[in-house]
Amino acid sequence: MVNEKLKKFLHGTDALNSLMSEMEIVKIFQDSQWAVTHGFYYNDPKENKVREIDIKAVQWWNRKVKGNSQNLKLNIIAECKSLKGTNIIIAPYHPQGFEKEPRISHWIGWDSEEEHGLLQAEMVRLGVPIKFIRDYNKEFSKKAFQDGEAKVAGLLVDPPAAVFQTTAFREISSKREKDLDSSVLWRAVQGVSSAVESCYLGAKTGAGELVELAVRFGDKANQPRYREGIISAFDTSSNYVEIWHPVVVLDADLWVLNKKELVKVEWFRFGPFKSIDSNFLWSDVVSQKCLSKYVNYVSNYYKDECLKSGSSLQWRDEGRA
Repeated sequence: MVNEKLKKFLHGTDALNSLMSEMEIVKIFQDSQWAVTHGFYYNDPKENKVREIDIKAVQWWNRKVKGNSQNLKLNIIAECKSLKGTNIIIAPYHPQGFEKEPRISHWIGWDSEEEHGLLQAEMVRLGVPIKFIRDYNKEFSKKAFQDGEAKVAGLLVDPPAAVFQTTAFREISSKREKDLDSSVLWRAVQGVSSAVESCYLGAKTGAGELVELAVRFGDKANQPRYREGIISAFDTSSNYVEIWHPVVVLDADLWVLNKKELVKVEWFRFGPFKSIDSNFLWSDVVSQKCLSKYVNYVSNYYKDECLKSGSSLQWRDEGRA
């Protein structure tokens, strides 16, 4: 009897309802062939604290080019918030010259074009003479670019276009407007951005690990072999691309203010509002009622783009994404 009362109490709590809602969202991503981690932990790059984001959904794509295997890791990082009775109103922003926000991505090939990039700094730290680093840079660039184009160009997929984009919004709950500091949407966007930034920095550091191993443990007594080992390590690493797609899911109504008329929408893109290196951060804000339709749209878009590049989906049943 006590257990039944406790169960009834728990089922009435916001915490349990929130968890159940997240589980439904996990199922939506899984149904569209994403490997999902429910409860993804990362290190906050600003405060050096371990934090949690609700969902990380991953797809791996692979293609063969001239005998080489090239891989793309697609990540959707999502935060889910319950805001029943809340309305989000946006002023649409129509930037001139482009329809899509640039992708948030990392590819080590871009480092080969930087004279003082992370890869070069790491080789300096490991004691590689500057004149050799310049030589390696030239060789790295030859491996990364072919006829002036990135060899993984087909995998550098831009995000799908958004019909509505904004950098201005109002969050209204119970007829009261919330300021930026108390806005649930703003905090959710900041949380997703922090997680993406952490993942990006981790990928940037990890991308050079093969090169570091070749520098540190290569056969220095045989300089031609040592040099070839470093270049080969870079070549292998440059066959890997990682892309992030941030999403905030809200159990709230979303509106666009269009010439004084309010129009209900399913989702919009918020940003850009900050940058990491050359990546501008943004986030798609989606009404939970329309999430299934949105995930289907995004999944089909990435699928079509990847198939165009000659890639195939590689399902990895890892339990954790």
